[in-house]
Amino acid sequence: MTARTPGQGPTHVYFDFFGTLVDYDPSVHPHERNAPHEFALRAGFDVDGATASVLWGQAWAELDGAAERSGRECSMHEIAAHYAEVLGEVGAEAATGGTPGAGDPGRTAAAARAGAAARAGAATGAGAATGAGAATGAGAAVAPASGVDERELDRLVTEYLDAWTANIRLADGALACLKDLARDHTLAVVSNTHNAELVPRMLRRFGIDHFFTDVVTSIDVGWRKPRPEIFFAALDTHGIDTGSAVFVGDNWAADIEGPREIGMRAIYVGAPTAGRFPVPLVEVPPLVRNGPGSPASASASASASASVPAQYGTSCRYDRP
Repeated sequence: MTARTPGQGPTHVYFDFFGTLVDYDPSVHPHERNAPHEFALRAGFDVDGATASVLWGQAWAELDGAAERSGRECSMHEIAAHYAEVLGEVGAEAATGGTPGAGDPGRTAAAARAGAAARAGAATGAGAATGAGAATGAGAAVAPASGVDERELDRLVTEYLDAWTANIRLADGALACLKDLARDHTLAVVSNTHNAELVPRMLRRFGIDHFFTDVVTSIDVGWRKPRPEIFFAALDTHGIDTGSAVFVGDNWAADIEGPREIGMRAIYVGAPTAGRFPVPLVEVPPLVRNGPGSPASASASASASASVPAQYGTSCRYDRP
């Protein structure tokens, strides 16, 4: 990297990962494999795949929702353990009966699944309700297991992440953007994630790990974006202040408002919405080097130019496996 002298602009560029450097399906239910269902069967829970998906969604929504509200990150292992607990609770409901038709295992199972679906719907909204509808059909009764080995939880996490990341691909323009900026900037990834090894593994998978000096994750820091703690952790790692870094991301609340709140510039590369105009990754380098209002910035696309004032403001309220 070629050193940049004071007054030449930022020396560091921080990238979000999911949705910014890679394209991915944010659903918590990968199509390739139903790892939560396989886990349930291994653990001794007699449950169909649709029900397992509903309960996995419930466990995920409860812990991830709490993390979003508090800013404190939760781990994939914690989500897996909570899923096992939810399985046990539903299994206990099915085993004890207490509903009309409790003597009929099929009707008891349906009632248990309906109760789980209702709780999942309350936690996750309409998306979970869709999955819940599929889960209320005929299926085997749920039977509680005697206990779950920690190694099985680790296996669930590994198999789930393998399925969840199967179709992730490098975003258009990402490689060109990184090659360009790495010539004269220090690059790092600052990502929300429930698993510390996931982002480094994906960087190696796509052959772009060498562009980054550091990977700062919410699970390692303990706080998720847009909390200021995770941004300051990255700045402290490099011994710089907010004026020396630019953040690039696709989530408005986490990647734009979060950095702005502490005085860091931010460039939006997410979906266009009212008042939010993204720039392509290939147009990020000139915006980083020259800032808003410069000739290089003005030469970017019309949408990019239109978005500059909103992107670079510093007065703003301070938002995936």
